[in-house]
Amino acid sequence: MFPPFCRKKSPRWVLRCEAPPTAGLFILSVIGSIKLPCELRLERREDISFFVPSNLLPEGSVRVVFSTRKGGVSPPPYESLNLAFHVGDEEANVLENRRVFCSAIGLDLGRLTTAQQVHGSKIAVVGQDLVGRGAFDEETAIPVVDGLITNLTGVPLAVFLADCVPIVLFDPLRRAIGIAHAGWKGTHSGIALNLVESLVGVFRSRPENLLAFVGPSIRSCCYEVDAELFQMFKDRFRGEVSEQGRLDLVMLNVRQLKRGGVFQKNIHFSRLCTACKASLFFSHRAEGQTGRQAAIVALL
Repeated sequence: MFPPFCRKKSPRWVLRCEAPPTAGLFILSVIGSIKLPCELRLERREDISFFVPSNLLPEGSVRVVFSTRKGGVSPPPYESLNLAFHVGDEEANVLENRRVFCSAIGLDLGRLTTAQQVHGSKIAVVGQDLVGRGAFDEETAIPVVDGLITNLTGVPLAVFLADCVPIVLFDPLRRAIGIAHAGWKGTHSGIALNLVESLVGVFRSRPENLLAFVGPSIRSCCYEVDAELFQMFKDRFRGEVSEQGRLDLVMLNVRQLKRGGVFQKNIHFSRLCTACKASLFFSHRAEGQTGRQAAIVALL
């Protein structure tokens, strides 16, 4: 367990780990009348398929990747590029999948850093002492958090998902990055806003300079919820939940990013639904027991 980060201007949900370091498939998405373009390009390397933002990032500055389920060694129901240890797949399969995936995207598996993902809204600062936590086993993942931030070069930050929303932030001026796993609990607790405020509080990022990428996840077409949960969201996000009995977690997180000061022109989000596209992505809603894809960001 890590002590609370105590700098006065830093948000209370940031966990300090050491002294802070000195083609695809797009389409225009709409929030009301606000159009937010997003492009993802499907790439294939070494039989591994994954998505990257298309022409949206300064060349050679940062790597943002959203994996698919294609190209790994895991058998059903984890077929085939399952990247998470906690779902019941054999550890050897997960390690091999991570090895070939990191090789395909040109990142160092030994420096891959992961969060425990407890469906909360806390963020951890990744310093040198935490680099590589969770890369080779579940037990060493950074506990009690669902988001990570860093300004260290060559340190891939990862979250694992099967319908939940991956949120990636990049500050090209302060050279800082953040990533978060937003399920319904994290969304309800405001994890996207926490991620923005963590970068602002720790690395002195300015929200208007942040680039945001919200990757493939379940959309409202496939995310029907019970009346009690729907009412919780109506009460929490007044005026932002309108489709009766269904939740659009992507748009709720996009709106949190905007409330945090991220410019609408800098928010890019996928319209791919992981449940609709269960042949391409893992989906807990569509399949039950299944594997996990990854969202990864790393400064280059």
